[in-house]
Amino acid sequence: MGLIGIMKLLHDTNILIHIQDPKELPPNLQALLTIIREHGHQEFIHPASLKDIDNDNNAERKKITLSKLRGYPLLPSPPIPDDEFTSLVGIPVNSHDKNDNEILFFT
Repeated sequence: MGLIGIMKLLHDTNILIHIQDPKELPPNLQALLTIIREHGHQEFIHPASLKDIDNDNNAERKKITLSKLRGYPLLPSPPIPDDEFTSLVGIPVNSHDKNDNEILFFT
């Protein structure tokens, strides 16, 4: 059996919402989280994920979700999408698209 190296994982906002939501996790997400945590992989969130959640119109849900997400380390100094990337994915039309582009540009 080979060793698995430690990975740094960047969670997408939608995955974070499912992880933190007060509902049952789907079995495939349970399995993924088990593997991540059993092997000591590092989990991060992109600052754009916090901005994305901050746009939630439901103040109570936003407060709860942000409090949970702040339990994850933030990706330090993520790069800003450049013109080449923007020309490939298109100019964001709203703040959600802008946040998604920032997260995608990192990956």
